[in-house]
Amino acid sequence: MNSWNKQAKEISTSLGLKQPAVGVVLGNERPQGIDEFEGRVPAGCSFWQIGQTRTVSTVTKDHENCSIGVHTHTLADPSPNVADDLGEVLKTMASLTYVRDEDVARIPVMRNASSVVTYGPAESMALEPAVVLLLANGAAGLLIAEALEQVDGEAPRALGRPACALVPAVLNGGVGAASLGCCGARVYVDSLTDEIAIWGLPGDKLGAYAERIVALANANQELTGYHEARRKELS
Repeated sequence: MNSWNKQAKEISTSLGLKQPAVGVVLGNERPQGIDEFEGRVPAGCSFWQIGQTRTVSTVTKDHENCSIGVHTHTLADPSPNVADDLGEVLKTMASLTYVRDEDVARIPVMRNASSVVTYGPAESMALEPAVVLLLANGAAGLLIAEALEQVDGEAPRALGRPACALVPAVLNGGVGAASLGCCGARVYVDSLTDEIAIWGLPGDKLGAYAERIVALANANQELTGYHEARRKELS
């Protein structure tokens, strides 16, 4: 078991996560020994679901049904129709005032282009993840937020649409962040139910996050018992 596998397991166990943590790796070469994805998905965030159970490597063409995801991940050499589709999507969103011109410039995008993105269960994947994604409810999110603030030295950002912008936001900033999702991701990712948010952690700080999450989970359990006894006493 690699260090990141152990740390991801510690995080998932302490938080009581119902869905496996997903590791994301970006690069420009297919990793050896990893299955190449075959098939079609409606959006890049669909790989967050697939990556919960198996490790697969994807290339730009596998993401092209979602031009927004190609844009946020700065995927290399997309088909010519992707730019046209992105323009049409943004035009439709603008007509609904969902995304205004000034909003587009604030959407996080990867600084450097990649041609391969690999997804897999963080507790077992052989590649060290650049980002670890956690699907967490409010109670687990409390612990994650407390841990991120202690490790990163700042309160974590909470992002809205598009959900896929969480990956570049984490990698560009080098700190953990949350995404409240977007309506598309909540359609395409079955495990992203209404009570769930997505948290992204930089893989190179996973050990520090795991240490704080384990400690905070224990502390919160003790403090919850204290507050329950206090409420009973005062009532």
